[in-house]
Amino acid sequence: MSLLARIFAGLGAFLIVADIAYALAGRESEGVTLIITVAVGALIVGGYLLRGVRRGRTAPDAGEEAEPHIGPTLWPLVVAVSTIGLVVGAVVNRWALVAGAVLLVAALGGWVVDVRRQWRGEG
Repeated sequence: MSLLARIFAGLGAFLIVADIAYALAGRESEGVTLIITVAVGALIVGGYLLRGVRRGRTAPDAGEEAEPHIGPTLWPLVVAVSTIGLVVGAVVNRWALVAGAVLLVAALGGWVVDVRRQWRGEG
């Protein structure tokens, strides 16, 4: 396992333990939510790095086919716009938060469907 993957995994685990202590000692929920968000993000990055290291060690042989190239898609732009909606909703209007969250879920689903279709060679 790479050093960076270990750092992120350790940071995520530490933040989860710190969040539990903070939740038990504190009297507010915003900090608990923020800490758990950062902890989950660190664990995701650590898992992604670990997966990349494992994939790098098992490179395809000359006879095996490499992963297909994923072509351009509009979904990353839709994810960015929905994230802006989430931020505006968190600061200004709760309805924008709901609309941003719905749009984000739809955009992530569309992106996954688009990538899977391209991997199968349909697109």
